Amino acid sequence: MKTMSKFPALALSLCMTLGLAACGPSGNAKADRQSTAGSKKILNIATIGESDCLYPMQMTPPTYLVSRVCYDTLVTYENGKVVPRLAESWEISGDGRTLTLHLRKGVKFHDGEEFNAEAVKANILDMQNSPASYSLPTIGTVKNIDCPDAHTIILSYDNPYYGLLTDLCWPDVMAMVSPKQIAAKNAGQELSPVGTGPYVYSEYVKGEYTRFVRNEDYWEGAPYFEEVVAKYIPDGASRVQALRNSEIDLLYGASEMSYDQYTKLLATDGMAGKMPPVQARSRNLTLNFNGILGDAAVREAIALSVDRETISQGMSYGYEPVADTVLTPGSLYEDECPKTTYSYNPEKAMHILADAGWVDTNGDGIREKDGKMLTFVCTIPSESVENNTVALLIQDMLGEVGMKMEIKAMENNDWFQSFYDPAAFDLTIQNTYYDYASPTQWFGAIEYMAQGISLPLLKDSERFIHMIHEFKTIDDDARLIEIFRYLVAQDQDQFLDIPLTGMMEPIIYNTAKIADYNYGGCYQFFNPLWITPAE
Repeated sequence: MKTMSKFPALALSLCMTLGLAACGPSGNAKADRQSTAGSKKILNIATIGESDCLYPMQMTPPTYLVSRVCYDTLVTYENGKVVPRLAESWEISGDGRTLTLHLRKGVKFHDGEEFNAEAVKANILDMQNSPASYSLPTIGTVKNIDCPDAHTIILSYDNPYYGLLTDLCWPDVMAMVSPKQIAAKNAGQELSPVGTGPYVYSEYVKGEYTRFVRNEDYWEGAPYFEEVVAKYIPDGASRVQALRNSEIDLLYGASEMSYDQYTKLLATDGMAGKMPPVQARSRNLTLNFNGILGDAAVREAIALSVDRETISQGMSYGYEPVADTVLTPGSLYEDECPKTTYSYNPEKAMHILADAGWVDTNGDGIREKDGKMLTFVCTIPSESVENNTVALLIQDMLGEVGMKMEIKAMENNDWFQSFYDPAAFDLTIQNTYYDYASPTQWFGAIEYMAQGISLPLLKDSERFIHMIHEFKTIDDDARLIEIFRYLVAQDQDQFLDIPLTGMMEPIIYNTAKIADYNYGGCYQFFNPLWITPAE
């Protein structure tokens, strides 16, 4: 594997910032989280965006950091398994068409409303009004909801679906909201969070902070910290300085700090940090078959020209491992996931291009064929500094073999909308979902993501699309594995997606306030309950 030496100036000059924050289960014992005598215990955290809308299915990535502060979900995902939260247990019928949830008793929303089956029903009906529900069959396709008693809810479906429970694990989507707040939202009132979580929304000061106070009646026991204050600090350097000055107590997730900043902070007295045991998501290069990349030889040459080890080292100091599959570790059927069958080989890439008729006839370093130059556009969301770093590295690598890649940064909404325009991009960098949402969401929503416009142009496209739909309507393990292996193999073998690296979610903290952070089985949303305080 090649070292970084081929791209030293570029790698050292690139800014390094990564994906969004995470959480982990398997927390401290309740006793560790109880308040003790002494001064007021306040946890100060930073957010890159204002926490001005914390309503499920309307939250944006900058607000994810506080989702677990005020909300709970019915279930969560730990170490490859769905485990109880507000739902204590469940059964799925033999035909896979009925999910029965048995709810935890004695839980109340922050406004005093009882958490019960009718409250869950109100949440599901409210979620169905969101366009996002199309990608969550557990919500979007439910045909009937029964509440035979206060703590039992039965969801019925026309078809079985293997992701019935994993769909319920999304912290930003499946958070349980008070029925009163649902009614207030529907009446057009301000969206303030009213959940069942460990902290209660207290105040929002525009441009400054959002404050949460301890839920003394939290069903797992009152948390250790009496308050959590989410301070709005949009600038990366300012966030780092705020941590150094003890204005905040931690930075969480690669969106809040670059790997360079993490490394320097880790070497600072009074600071400690850690990475999760495995990656939180995978970072992939997605190719559009409608333009010049409809040529399979060009797609293969791109895959062979991308040195993932250099990307790992140059963008993340090696913290992000090289990825060899499009899906996230820990997800369902991970052991069945085919790996990439190619490796970095620019010499082979050049031979493939030449054999396909792509040659540099005028010595300008760019190959041509039939009067057409081998140039294409890679789009990235403008706020994603880390993907800009990756794009710059790839641009240099492809230039080495005679391909010219332009980089176009776009506002996030425009970038997403471009997925539906076959002429809007040639490549883009996008990330897979988290472990609980892969492969259910990767293939469940693939028609609506950047891959969607290319699906009709795949070899064996009718079968591929049919299997995507079948994948969402069965729960037979043997058939699911068969379909899963086929879908991943076709995706990777035809170079629809090229896996790059595994995204990590670091934490760095002030040891005067925090002794440890206990990562669990999922890392995407921060949770103060998994902090071990420094006594």
